[in-house]
Amino acid sequence: MRSKSALDQVRASPAEIAAALDAFAASAKVLSSDHPRMIDLYENKWIGVYNGKVEVVADSLEEAAREIKEKALPIGETIIRRIDRNEKTLIL
Repeated sequence: MRSKSALDQVRASPAEIAAALDAFAASAKVLSSDHPRMIDLYENKWIGVYNGKVEVVADSLEEAAREIKEKALPIGETIIRRIDRNEKTLIL
């Protein structure tokens, strides 16, 4: 799946925009509501969550980005996060 350009996104129908927002909300919910479980499963790993599912698990940010590209996941719609027991603030 290829990520849409900004112009294509502006031309999207209200239903398409709503679907994209719902998918992003599902991904964000996985990270917030399941955080303790995520620590048990993926501690010290980078994960990529797309459409409410963990699609990528990697040891580095670079590896996670490469796997996202290999799986043809839309990078702009995939949440990438490092799972640590003690949360850190990263500025990317």
